[in-house]
Amino acid sequence: MRVSTRHSFSPLFQWTGRWKKNIGSTLNFDYSSQATDDISGQSRDLYNQSFKTTGSLSYAFRAPKGFKLDLWKLGKKRIKFDSDLSLASDFSYAIRGDRNLIPDSEVSAFGQLLGKSDYASITELGFTSMAHEFSVSPNARYKFTRSITGEAAFSYGFVKDKISSSNNNSRMSFNATVNIQF
Repeated sequence: MRVSTRHSFSPLFQWTGRWKKNIGSTLNFDYSSQATDDISGQSRDLYNQSFKTTGSLSYAFRAPKGFKLDLWKLGKKRIKFDSDLSLASDFSYAIRGDRNLIPDSEVSAFGQLLGKSDYASITELGFTSMAHEFSVSPNARYKFTRSITGEAAFSYGFVKDKISSSNNNSRMSFNATVNIQF
């Protein structure tokens, strides 16, 4: 028979800021843990925990513009367009730890997750996996007129496990689009 206990603090802390000239920022911290105790003693106890921080930075700019065309016999015509630009970047950093034994205290387990990083210390504490995950995703959007828009996005991330290198990976992507509506 197994008994599971889960603790989740999401958000543990959250901050949002609005700055001058349409600059915005956010910052979040989350923590969760789950202990699975095998009361019958037929399999091992499990303890999983994660600490994650996410954030974003954004900027928006708008400049209505226009120009005049001299169409000879038709006269001068004014053509207006809007120039809207928005830039944003999101990031994420997380530490995930898995163990085969349940620690005595949630607070000490949290400190061990954040404070221990060398192989000898984390294996001595019973960790079977300790993965550090990072990702960043900047993107840009531009609106020339109601019917012409464009977007570009880039994403990069990696996972590095301090115990099992078979869990390591990285990923990268780039996407660009231009939309013209008739």
